[in-house]
Amino acid sequence: MRDGTVRGKRIDNTEFALEIDDWAGLQEFSIQGQQLSEIDLFNLMYGLNLENINLSENHLSELNLIFLQSCRRLVSLDISKNILKRVDLCSLKSEQAGTHYLRSINLANNSLIKLDLSHLEKCYNLKFLDLRYNNFIKLDLSPLRHCKQLEELLIDEELEIEWRNTIYEIETISEGLKKYSKKIECAWKEYLKEVDIFRKKEPLVENRLIRAMWLEELEQKKEFEWTKLYSFSLPIYAEVRNSYIYGCYRGTISTVFSLMESFLTKELPFEDLLKEKKLLKKTSKCEKNPKIEVDPKRLNLSVLVKIAKKKGYISTELYNQFYMYLPVRHGIIHYPESTTTLGFYRKSIRGRGSKSRGVSFESPNRKEILPLKHQDAAEKGITLFLDLLKEFRT
Repeated sequence: MRDGTVRGKRIDNTEFALEIDDWAGLQEFSIQGQQLSEIDLFNLMYGLNLENINLSENHLSELNLIFLQSCRRLVSLDISKNILKRVDLCSLKSEQAGTHYLRSINLANNSLIKLDLSHLEKCYNLKFLDLRYNNFIKLDLSPLRHCKQLEELLIDEELEIEWRNTIYEIETISEGLKKYSKKIECAWKEYLKEVDIFRKKEPLVENRLIRAMWLEELEQKKEFEWTKLYSFSLPIYAEVRNSYIYGCYRGTISTVFSLMESFLTKELPFEDLLKEKKLLKKTSKCEKNPKIEVDPKRLNLSVLVKIAKKKGYISTELYNQFYMYLPVRHGIIHYPESTTTLGFYRKSIRGRGSKSRGVSFESPNRKEILPLKHQDAAEKGITLFLDLLKEFRT
């Protein structure tokens, strides 16, 4: 059985209750000046024939207006003179809402900071809208261009008007908006300038999106999961992603090397590192029992990858890819006969066994060197790390 009671609470904490016997025949609902601080209006969903709703002159700070989607014949809504900080009119966009009947909305004398007027786009017959005496700083009036019958729009004089739409035709806007035509035109021109600036930057934004999509597709393909990274690697990988997405390819290359070094240092068993004599250093001068430790300065990526391959943690194929990639950090590129599709660059090539005393020269009959593409190098580094992560975990 449907409960016909509307319940609430006054500012003195006394209970408020209003019995409604006939929801179908209810045309006007008014609780004006009842000192209400809370009110549950869910049952207004049953007031299909409501024409006037007046909740003004109370102390309401929150109000759920979801019931508006069921008020198919609503003509006026008055929630002025409350202390509302937020009003969501999205229910008026519902297909069930009878927005073509709505003529008047009064939101004056509240504490509203923001208001999305796009929810009024279907209120084609709205004639009166009062937004005065709120805390708005800016307000976008462009959605009201759909309200062709708007005769009176009331806003504060100091309110900054925005018109965030490229369409503005003074001949077609309503009489209520024409009152503010000068401010609207200025706001419209400012918006066009913003649009023009954005269009110039749009390729940059689009390229970032393309790189972000490439990265996500690669991560899915390689079955990457953030949980696979230990805590120290997490921020480094996040930095790799950000550097690549924002086009900082040199930074990506440098950071991805640090990422792979930190990952291997953590994942390689400490016993394997102790077996490599070239990684060790003496920390005690005692000749009988010298204290031996791993020298962190010698744990570069080249050494770590060799150990990983030697101990069988990574495949020979992946090791070969690393071997070809390692010179990238130093700006070196191999010749085409020994290169991957990535390509490398070597500024000067010293012949084997030469003693040129610092004078570099190129050996004869060498093929033309390939240019370095930093984006390709960055993408290859990320791919290698994900392959390393995948092989190390299997």
